[in-house]
Amino acid sequence: MPAQANWRKLGRHALSILPRLLLLVFAIPILSKVDFAQVATALLRLPWWQLGIIGLIGAAHVVIAACPLVIFVPPLGVRRAVQNDLAGSLTYLSRPNPRTSSYGSRCSTAGVLRRFPLLPR
Repeated sequence: MPAQANWRKLGRHALSILPRLLLLVFAIPILSKVDFAQVATALLRLPWWQLGIIGLIGAAHVVIAACPLVIFVPPLGVRRAVQNDLAGSLTYLSRPNPRTSSYGSRCSTAGVLRRFPLLPR
């Protein structure tokens, strides 16, 4: 029975890696065709007011992404929902790697290796 559980874990691990591999297979050829120097040159040629419009569209995107939180937690308000959404995104992007962090009892290496048995030991 334990061997069967290991195969299930291996299958779940493979299924979690598969979308990332597919993304790399399709994204790398597309991104390698982009001339990023030309893109930077084109962006620098834009007038200031067009850059302002791009910034406003980006800000609108952030607010619209936080709107479901306002719907599910009505007393929160739009400003606090945007703050919460941005803080969550930044926390996710800046969190330490659990394999190399030194959080002591909060994140022990043994606990991480128990949860992810396929990691190199």
